[in-house]
Amino acid sequence: MGRLALLFAFLFATTACSTAKPKGQVVRLQPDSAASAETPRETAKTTHVQNGEKLYALPEGGEDAAVFHFSMGQAFSLDNDPLKAIESYRATLAYDPKSALVRSRLAAELVKVGSFGEAKALCEEAIKIDPKYLDSYLLLAGIQVAAKEYEGAIKTYQQALKVDPQSRDALLYHGVTLAEVGKVKEGVAQLERLVALKDASDSSIDQSVAYYYLAKIYDQAGQKEPAIKALRASLKRRPGFSKAALALADI
Repeated sequence: MGRLALLFAFLFATTACSTAKPKGQVVRLQPDSAASAETPRETAKTTHVQNGEKLYALPEGGEDAAVFHFSMGQAFSLDNDPLKAIESYRATLAYDPKSALVRSRLAAELVKVGSFGEAKALCEEAIKIDPKYLDSYLLLAGIQVAAKEYEGAIKTYQQALKVDPQSRDALLYHGVTLAEVGKVKEGVAQLERLVALKDASDSSIDQSVAYYYLAKIYDQAGQKEPAIKALRASLKRRPGFSKAALALADI
């Protein structure tokens, strides 16, 4: 079960915050920002900077510069270039020092290069700045699991679920982590909450996945019959789910 928890931690930490989009170009790059695209504004002055073989126009105004560097950070992250993404997100913070969103993005890139200590500190700062920004909690908990700080991770997942009681990521990772420390009953309860949710188009954690990991927890605890029942439920919802089929064959 330990490998499963660590795998979750690594996968979330390296993908967290990488695809979400800010909700508008405003002075504060916060997750709850609202755009005002209908209001025209004067074109900002620009300077030009060289980055590799490309020449970029860098706005001189604080707001425009923050958006520019943030956009570059996103692009470098998608190109799997964490070092350049880190540089861009650090530059963003210079213009927008109180952004929880940017701190979380920077932390996610730092995890990719093994800078867990700084990433953890950034997540904690982000939570203080915006206690309702869910990704900061999930990334922090993933870092804590990777460091085998399981009790700390459990508390962080609990905080995340206070922010969003129906967070599929939080329910799944919380359940797996609870099982990791021997709290199988509590872990099962989290996964049962997850399987009760209707599938959502914006999440890859559907009911078939939830039942699969519920079965893994049962199986690791030596509870074969509930594991088999959960795997059959998983395959009923997704007949072609190979992981569930293989797990059922192995029991």
